[in-house]
Amino acid sequence: MSHELIFFFDGLCPLCTREVNFLRQKDYKNKILFEDINQKGFEKRYKTINKKEAGKVLHGIWNGNELIKGLDVTYQAWRLVGYSLLVGPLRWPVLRNFFDLLYNIFAKHRHSISSMICSENTCSLEAQNKMNDVAINSALVVGASGGIGSAVVDQLIKSQRYTHVVSVSHKSFVDLGSSEFDKFSNLLALETDYSAESINTLMANLSSFKGYISRVVICNGILHDDQKDIFPEKKLEDISEGKMMHVLRVNTLLPLLFLKELVALV
Repeated sequence: MSHELIFFFDGLCPLCTREVNFLRQKDYKNKILFEDINQKGFEKRYKTINKKEAGKVLHGIWNGNELIKGLDVTYQAWRLVGYSLLVGPLRWPVLRNFFDLLYNIFAKHRHSISSMICSENTCSLEAQNKMNDVAINSALVVGASGGIGSAVVDQLIKSQRYTHVVSVSHKSFVDLGSSEFDKFSNLLALETDYSAESINTLMANLSSFKGYISRVVICNGILHDDQKDIFPEKKLEDISEGKMMHVLRVNTLLPLLFLKELVALV
């Protein structure tokens, strides 16, 4: 069945997810396909959608080929589930620019706004899964794109003990090809440059997981780096202050920075 609208949303935004859950309940005729931009394989399945831009402003595909953004997506989605009168003013010419301005402010600060508005009884993962009686149990893997990290993610998924697995890496996560991996829909693949600012942003985006992360595995670490000419020292002459500081940051400081921020989530 073809859908009239593909609705791309940020599943790490509690308020956004709450809206999507409501729309799903009201979409009796299955007119809308909801796609979380953070889910595994998103960029591979939707090559025409810029994930970074879709994380800033709501994106949608209307009637199979027309890209729409912002409140145009909201308007079409709510109209399709029978709320035309409610959302009609959003697109009235006299009010359109005003509502677009309000939306842009919300989109930019949606995670902060969610943390202020949402409670555990409204927007949390537990509340979102209450209808299905799902017990939330999540695992977080930092450094997931390396050999060890990707193997850990694969094993966590195969264990079937976790409702959500969050992978954090410097580059896009690569599918491992196992059948269990392919069937697992609740893998959130997030990217970071491991700067303090990036880590803080990442933790803010994971606010909806507060209290539901039961396992954290940090796989960051280097022994050698060909691009930086770093390798195990075999003699005193090989010791370089700059290189040793880089190894110390990756192997020691980064895990501590993550642990420092993760305390607020577990």
